[in-house]
Amino acid sequence: MYPDNEEVTRLKPLPSTVRRLFAHSGNLCAYPECRNLMIDENGDFIGQICHIESAMPKGERFNPNMTNEDRREFRNLVLMCYQHHIKTDREDVYTVEKMKEIKANHERKYSENIIEQKILDSLQDYTEINNSLVKPNTLEHMFDIVYGEDNIKYRRDIDSVDEDVEAFNAAISAFQTLSLPSRRIFLIALKHSYHPLRSNHSRNEEELFVDISTIANVVMEPYQSIKLNFVEIVAKSLMVHYATNPYDRSENTCVISNVTPESDSGAYVWLNLKRYCQLTNKNIITFVEKLDFSELD
Repeated sequence: MYPDNEEVTRLKPLPSTVRRLFAHSGNLCAYPECRNLMIDENGDFIGQICHIESAMPKGERFNPNMTNEDRREFRNLVLMCYQHHIKTDREDVYTVEKMKEIKANHERKYSENIIEQKILDSLQDYTEINNSLVKPNTLEHMFDIVYGEDNIKYRRDIDSVDEDVEAFNAAISAFQTLSLPSRRIFLIALKHSYHPLRSNHSRNEEELFVDISTIANVVMEPYQSIKLNFVEIVAKSLMVHYATNPYDRSENTCVISNVTPESDSGAYVWLNLKRYCQLTNKNIITFVEKLDFSELD
């Protein structure tokens, strides 16, 4: 018997619930490591709104103690691509608890973006503030954290230290010259950048790839509008944009540059900074936005 003798009926999610799902999704499938979009660059919805506990009795993980309203609430819904919607139908592997964990982990990551958006929207023009930038002198602490015992055992010589610091400061200086909207986009792109899959076509493991369409959807701005920010970022040598399909990737793909790619510096500026923040549990957006890099020494 169902609650209050209610006949089980599939109810459409409320518009407010759908908006909330998208706001906390980053426009990406919730399945771990999946990068499939929910809405493509043409504005077409290509994802699926999935029930954790099914809307109908013969569905996966159906809970007879839930009401029809319970089943269409935010807590029982998650956005996924078709492939992973089908995959998670395996109840023996994807239990209610597992599905709730997948939803919570994904939405926690993108809920942080809402807070970050408020921070980024209030970015100050640091070019007009004297002594706002605190430059590093050695980057030794960053290298110790990122490379561990290898860096502690094999200390860099003075020339290498100077070269790494010069490359780092060149990257930060280029970042400072961006307009505030483009600075905001660059920081979000840095956070959502990823390593290319290893293949015969990938250039090297030190590159950070960014998909423009994904970032446009994360910040909920039109693709063409966000693309203008990437044009400025590329012009400042902070990214490299491939006009043709690089290494089996979309023409919308950018690679985050170290600003001085001709240098022999092993700093890999943005990659190592991102690794440092991950290993020290820091938010790279707020860390870079403060422009105080003294702790990296």
